[in-house]
Amino acid sequence: MNNSIKLLTPFFEQFYREGVKNRMDNISSQEFEQRISYFNSDNFIQEIDMSETFISPKVHIEKIDNNSQISDKKIKALIKGVINSYEAGYYGK
Repeated sequence: MNNSIKLLTPFFEQFYREGVKNRMDNISSQEFEQRISYFNSDNFIQEIDMSETFISPKVHIEKIDNNSQISDKKIKALIKGVINSYEAGYYGK
């Protein structure tokens, strides 16, 4: 398995678990839509703690300030993954 995928799995898993919890809590469709909107918001993007790993976590991890060094394409892919993970948990996929 690609090392970057291994590193991102726990990140996406937290959103999957949140979706499962929200389904079990029977949140309203309005609350569901609000969560999806939040995941698409600039506030959410700024709150993500991002770091970039070179070679391995034991060798070097660099903090990325304000996500400014991450391309828009990568941010959009990350957000899509978050939303897909949350929805998969919520819908039981």
